[in-house]
Amino acid sequence: MNLSEKIEKISKDYSNNLGLRFYVSLIPTIGGTIDLLMTSKWQDSIKKRIKIFFDAVKEEFDDIEENKIDKKFLESEEFMDLFINSLNLASKTRSNDKIRIYTKILKGSLIIKNDEFNSEDYLHVLEELTPNELSFAKQFYDLKIAKNEYLSESQNDIVFTSINFVNITKQKSEYYFKRLEKVGLVSELVGSYIGYGGGIYNLTELFKSLMNYIK
Repeated sequence: MNLSEKIEKISKDYSNNLGLRFYVSLIPTIGGTIDLLMTSKWQDSIKKRIKIFFDAVKEEFDDIEENKIDKKFLESEEFMDLFINSLNLASKTRSNDKIRIYTKILKGSLIIKNDEFNSEDYLHVLEELTPNELSFAKQFYDLKIAKNEYLSESQNDIVFTSINFVNITKQKSEYYFKRLEKVGLVSELVGSYIGYGGGIYNLTELFKSLMNYIK
């Protein structure tokens, strides 16, 4: 039974369970919406996400040079697991951007060599991030690369550079940084430096490696 068939079965089982549907309908305010989501609308949303995923896979692999593909990995159980996990994660997100990133990781797993991290590591990281957190991470990466370094040394004085984010409050950026730090994408600068009170973050090697797949 493929994923689409499983979705249809779950939805059908729910639709036929009148007792459960009655119980859900009693939930104040949101009961009717949940009932709708669990029937036809839910099926349609999942099918739409799966279609976006396969369209993106086709787009990513259209321009790939066959001689660059690691065919041994392509035929391995590891790649099969990676593909199934990517499809499963794609079905769980409303973010088209995240769905397309999953397909980029699939492509990268076949052509990027000597990566110290595993493609499944990247999937795990992305699964943990909301679309807003992922957008923030990409913005931070671009700004960091543009500035090149998070600190510079001149005559034994360390000058700290700050980054200003568009339409993101300081409180929200602090929260996002903690989330990115939790999944291993950034690390906070620590140490006793004159004029430094914390809050300066740098890209980790995991983040840099991930961006080789998705930028």
